[in-house]
Amino acid sequence: MSSMVDFAAELVRAANRVEQLDSKETRRLLNQAMKTIRNMREQIGISESQTAADVVSELQVIAVAFGWGKRTDSEIASALLKAADMIRDLQIASRLSAVRSRTCDNPAEI
Repeated sequence: MSSMVDFAAELVRAANRVEQLDSKETRRLLNQAMKTIRNMREQIGISESQTAADVVSELQVIAVAFGWGKRTDSEIASALLKAADMIRDLQIASRLSAVRSRTCDNPAEI
């Protein structure tokens, strides 16, 4: 889980210096964020919403538009910060899920 903390911190640092990122690094961060969020959701048992309001869907749109040169630094920074927030939220959900499963014979009762 500490690698997730490290990656969330990396996203925040990148958002704070987005104007210094090259396109390769920006794409890597966006793609890794999408992969990380999907994997964490899967581990927790949260299904992907596949709506425009979903963070992963938003990151996909940003990544594609960035490839076409259609996103500003502030939009990229905002996306990186949203991804970091989502990863932190999923870490909390993961911890709560683990605590519930250890403290209750039937977690569905909670």
